[in-house]
Amino acid sequence: MIKFAIVNDIPTELKKGEFVLKKPDFLTEVAANLNKAPKGPKGKLTGINQLRYIVDSIGMKYDSAGTNGWSVKPHLYEGRPYSTNEDLSKIVVEMLEKCHPSIFRKYVEFAINNLPPGTEVVLLEDFKVPGATTPLFEKGFAQFSQEELNKQASEKTKKNQKVSLQNQES
Repeated sequence: MIKFAIVNDIPTELKKGEFVLKKPDFLTEVAANLNKAPKGPKGKLTGINQLRYIVDSIGMKYDSAGTNGWSVKPHLYEGRPYSTNEDLSKIVVEMLEKCHPSIFRKYVEFAINNLPPGTEVVLLEDFKVPGATTPLFEKGFAQFSQEELNKQASEKTKKNQKVSLQNQES
């Protein structure tokens, strides 16, 4: 059975069988639609069609049946300044949180359906979006606190050390 824990801080080094599911930033979709940005002398400002194209790209990957450029209200986010793809990504995530939060559930479903073989523990960065963990429960994943996972990991390390000491002695 695969376990998961909601974490605030992602560890820098992962143990064997661990997988990190980070908060979605949709940077790939943002980068794929850079050419859709409105042209003008004012610098980088969000445009309605640009945001729709980005949401379409997100929908094609994670939720082809329910998410498209018309399922959000990009006019509420038009004209916002951004300087990097990360800034634009934050605007897109904010728009999706308010206008189409179900996409985050689809993001988690996509990730757990494409877990690497041998995954034992999923470390889920806390999105603070209602329903984001529902697909994990539906797939039968067991939730543990980060402290419990750390305790189990240290017990496993002690066992491995004990086995290696026994092997060295023989």
